[in-house]
Amino acid sequence: MNFFEQQDDARRRTLGLVLLFAAAVLGTVISVQAAVAGILLVAGNGHGADLPVLLPVTGVLVLAVVLGGSLWKSAELRRGGRALAEQLGGRHLHGGNADEDGRRLLNVVEEMALASGVPVPDVYVLPDENGINAFAAGFTTGDAVLGVTQGAVRRLSREQLQGVVAHEFSHILNGDMALNLRLVGWVHGLLVISLLGQIILRSLRHARGGGGRKGGGLAVILLIALALWVLGLVGMCFANLVKAAVSRQREFLADAAAVQFTRNPSGLAGALKLIGARSVGGLLAAPAASLASHMLFTRGSGADWFASHPPIEERIRRLEPGWDGQFTPWTDLRVPAPAPPAATEAAPGLPAGLAALALVGQPRPVHLQWGKELLAGLPNDVRADLSEPFGARAAAYALLLSGGQDASRPGLPVLRARDPAGAERAARLLPRLLALGPGARLPLLDLLLPALRAQSREQFAAFGGHVRTLVAADDAETLFEWVLQRLLVQQIEQHIGGVHSPPTRHAGLLRLGAEVSVLLSAVARAAGSEEGARRSFAAAGGALRDTSGLHLLPTASCGPAELSVALDALAEASPAARQRLLDACAAGIAVDEDVTEEEAELLRAIAVSLHCPMPPVLPGQPLRPPAAA
Repeated sequence: MNFFEQQDDARRRTLGLVLLFAAAVLGTVISVQAAVAGILLVAGNGHGADLPVLLPVTGVLVLAVVLGGSLWKSAELRRGGRALAEQLGGRHLHGGNADEDGRRLLNVVEEMALASGVPVPDVYVLPDENGINAFAAGFTTGDAVLGVTQGAVRRLSREQLQGVVAHEFSHILNGDMALNLRLVGWVHGLLVISLLGQIILRSLRHARGGGGRKGGGLAVILLIALALWVLGLVGMCFANLVKAAVSRQREFLADAAAVQFTRNPSGLAGALKLIGARSVGGLLAAPAASLASHMLFTRGSGADWFASHPPIEERIRRLEPGWDGQFTPWTDLRVPAPAPPAATEAAPGLPAGLAALALVGQPRPVHLQWGKELLAGLPNDVRADLSEPFGARAAAYALLLSGGQDASRPGLPVLRARDPAGAERAARLLPRLLALGPGARLPLLDLLLPALRAQSREQFAAFGGHVRTLVAADDAETLFEWVLQRLLVQQIEQHIGGVHSPPTRHAGLLRLGAEVSVLLSAVARAAGSEEGARRSFAAAGGALRDTSGLHLLPTASCGPAELSVALDALAEASPAARQRLLDACAAGIAVDEDVTEEEAELLRAIAVSLHCPMPPVLPGQPLRPPAAA
């Protein structure tokens, strides 16, 4: 199943989740109504006569409480994965506060992100959790967060940590992450019933009893509060059933994807053996952990309908068929001194003719090796700048200026008036970044984003103003430069205004002819000559197999403003439609059969704008399958 099929599958699972959640809510409402009716009938004293009025009122109140609790928690999670990580007690880890173990974790995450073609996610360490666990949370690849317990950071070897991180990246790439985060918000409403019962019970502690009707009324209220508390546990059972129905099979897929990514099944298997050695299976101690249990590593049980994960023994045997059934005991929570690295064979290359578009959302070991080599080739001072907020700001400015071959771009004097220190630092960085080549621009943007997000909202807002001023001052930007600043501005807006999952409003491209014309024309005009633009547009239209309503537009009609509107609409097309659109862009770019590094990166940038994580295009790799070219 490729990335686009995974996205379609995630859409279907979302619909199924809505139906399951509706059934759980209905079951909870009926259970509470039945409990109230039973209590009133048993209590006697005429209480049963009130049932025709009380039951509908009870149903409405329970429904309001459940939906209100779900909406409240969902609104709280609008900040994306960061909100959940902080609720679980996470501490943001970045280059400025990382110790040796933390830097190792950050390095693994950076390698994975570069190989996957996604922005480097924020990393949170859960310092009070000594168990071994991790989770990925967020609505999009741009706001993804990776949470790792302190026990995992300290205990796991690098290859085990790499296996765990690769597993979580699979959840990011395959659409599981957003569905899991929505599930946290929804199931919270089912737990509110129990919390309401607890609140009523606490309030009755100080209520004085009495004779007659008053005392009987207090007894009825006490019984109803106890029923709410118990039925809240029933609601939790419903919630666990929903989580189990959504999550179990996805864990096997994530394990398989992690092995395909790293080509090292022993890494993830070793981590699972450590988790299996503890009876609690790595569960967190944080109060909010029950809401996120379906996102964590747990032991699981084959016979347990409520288990959100399959049995850990079965998962290990799928990774290591010859496993002897013995878990790895914990001696302490410190990683032993590493042994000298053994010689390892180079990562295998890609099969001949495997197209870049076939690997969207499915990075391979060769891409991981590419990420390692890119990180190793960055000068130490550049790495230092990318890892702290003000250095990352300067690097972002320099990337926006990098279309020129010197520091005399028109935007630099304007930037000096707005952010003098940042402008001077950017001018010093610019030749260093230019020397890395155009293929490093997107990876550098991905690497600097975590440090940028470490700024306060006020600092981030001011930075966003400087970016827009810098972009507006430059009238000579290329299409790639425009996409670069677009991705940067998207990150700024998400950080300040909250995150929303991109909706799917269009099943196909039939009603998006104008927007498709703008995008394909912009790609064609990047060819330079009029003849080249016509050939590129014709090839792209041919790949779509339906050119009705498509027109090659003049340069003035497919500029940055028009392209912004077009990409916003096209990003809301179905996964299958976006796949066809990417294929058309690739056909237009590759029409002359000489794909430059800049053109390959342009396609990746468009893919990111369409929420399609595309690994780096390797030298000599075709953009499209040969049969379709």
